Amino acid sequence: MAVASRFIGALALLLIGTGALAADVVGKVTRNGKPQPGIELMIVSTAPGSKPQRTLTDKGGNYEFTGLPTGEYVLTCSDRKQSQSVLVTAGSKRVDWTD
Repeated sequence: MAVASRFIGALALLLIGTGALAADVVGKVTRNGKPQPGIELMIVSTAPGSKPQRTLTDKGGNYEFTGLPTGEYVLTCSDRKQSQSVLVTAGSKRVDWTD
């Protein structure tokens, strides 16, 4: 039993250390309080060699990136011509774009 507990603990540390825990980044894009459909968002990890992921907002202005490894990302909203750094931890992170 003690060996199994140590193995599970070591596996958890390995997954945390490699960023293998999954996380989501979700949010909404609005302008003057109104949802903005069809806006492109891009997220890319700051880790070397990372490839960007893109998505479009739905008719309610909502977007989501799911199953991201934990870590630091740069999130860009094409409509705003700006980016922001996002620290992604296990679970869900909400980032809304409003003006």
